[in-house]
Amino acid sequence: RGGFVLSSLAATLLPFPSLLPEGAPRWALISLLCLCQALTRMSGTVVFSAIILLMANAVDSQYLGRLNGTGQSMASFARTFGPTVGGLVWAQAEAAAASKAVPVPQLWAFALIGVLCATLGSVVSSRVPRDFDVPHRERVEKRRGAIAGEDDEELPLDGLL
Repeated sequence: RGGFVLSSLAATLLPFPSLLPEGAPRWALISLLCLCQALTRMSGTVVFSAIILLMANAVDSQYLGRLNGTGQSMASFARTFGPTVGGLVWAQAEAAAASKAVPVPQLWAFALIGVLCATLGSVVSSRVPRDFDVPHRERVEKRRGAIAGEDDEELPLDGLL
């Protein structure tokens, strides 16, 4: 969940370099751009790694290739169309800024995207069973041991197979 919150912060900070005054020093612009990009890349890495780990822990090894292929295809789809959607949002925000309809619309647009991503990510990640913190094979072995009476610990059977 932390990655989704970090992603939200990164999305909100992305338009800040555009708010620097025209006479701002070049080093300030470059520093701010580097900070925003670093935060965006870090949050993307955290979220992507967490999703890959959850997927790997969700299924048996015989289905892992198909699951990873599907997941990577979906990630490629998002990487393909994400810049286009971001560009459209930016163009609309710049048009609103030119018309003075909304104060600093680029901030509002990207903040809205950030809040939406953080909210959806947190809701979805809160629904993932805690059992997925353990690899699939270990969960199945624990379940078999509990069924055979080897383990007295109560184990939930949801999402194990």
